[in-house]
Parts: sequence; structure tokens; C-alpha cells
Amino acid sequence: MAETHSQKQATPKRPSLKLLDTGVPGLNDVLGGGLPALSFNVIAGGPGSGKTTLTMHLLFANATAARPGLFITLLGEARHR
Repeated sequence: MAETHSQKQATPKRPSLKLLDTGVPGLNDVLGGGLPALSFNVIAGGPGSGKTTLTMHLLFANATAARPGLFITLLGEARHR
């Protein structure tokens, strides 16, 4: 049977990603289940916005002796002329 113009083409199946729990209630739902494993994520925002708190939750929820986490923080200050 030939495909008619009105029939939809099948969408290719997406590979499933292992998702990591964020450790923050509700955030996994917003992110579609969590953060992809083995991903690199930049958490950015203004002073006092909760970047460090969120990052610590992510790290503490997922780090183990077999899979340690790495937290890097940088201080960037505006230059005044």
C-alpha cells in the first residue's frame, strides 16, 4: 500500500540518555527528568541568585566514592576605569 500525502512519517527514535537527579525537588520535572550524565553544565547568574547552593545540591546528590564530583568556581569582577 502506497503512503498517502496525509500520512505522517515515523519520527526516528531518540536515544535515551541517563539522567542524574538534581537533588532539588521539582527541578528534575522542569529539566525533563534531570541533567544528562557526563554533561558539562555552566550555572550562571547574578550575586545571591543561588548558583553555589544549586551546584552543591547537584554535586551532593550525585557524587560517590566511585564517581567523585568536581566543583570549580571563578571570581569575575567588573573593571572600573
